Amino acid sequence: MSSATLYRLSGIALLIGGGITALGTLVQMFLTEDIVSPLWIPVAACLFIGTLLMQIGFPAVYVRQMKRAGTFGLLGFILLFCGLAQFGIGFRFFDLVILPWFGKSADLNPPLTFILYSLSATVLLFVGTLLFGIAQLRAGVLSKGPIILLLIGLVLNRIGGHIPHLQDVGGMLLSLSFVWFGLALLSVLRSDVEPEPVPVSPETNVHA
Repeated sequence: MSSATLYRLSGIALLIGGGITALGTLVQMFLTEDIVSPLWIPVAACLFIGTLLMQIGFPAVYVRQMKRAGTFGLLGFILLFCGLAQFGIGFRFFDLVILPWFGKSADLNPPLTFILYSLSATVLLFVGTLLFGIAQLRAGVLSKGPIILLLIGLVLNRIGGHIPHLQDVGGMLLSLSFVWFGLALLSVLRSDVEPEPVPVSPETNVHA
């Protein structure tokens, strides 16, 4: 399989995964606030699958610009990737498997281990996003828009726990940033394969 095909598949995975996750977050925000709702598990499953697709496609974003990303790019990618796995897949799995099991009792105060888990994921995400964003701006390969949207989404998601729906809005923006990453990746690929116009040499001799 060629590298262009892998990039294209990764871009598609980011588009689909980010879109599913953003839509699932919207549905969960308005229709499935009750953990025992029959819609909770299907929506949580969509969110888990969408986040997994985002995680699968994201390494291509780094690989596409790693020659120019430098040390900041590598360190930022590692931290951001680990934070996404811990925050995204970990919490999505929790929503899918653990919360329905506890049901209404899930409203109890979380243990210290859960608080530390959430805090460490937040630190990884913020530090990784900042370092990766700096490297992406320096590399100049992909648009800076997705990384800015990702950072805004993270801030709103992390500070919005006590403000109605703000946390979900931040999660939607975070997911949409990966849709943007996918579009940027596919756009760069298209520009790479566009054939350059072949110059036509003027005729040296004109015959009547």
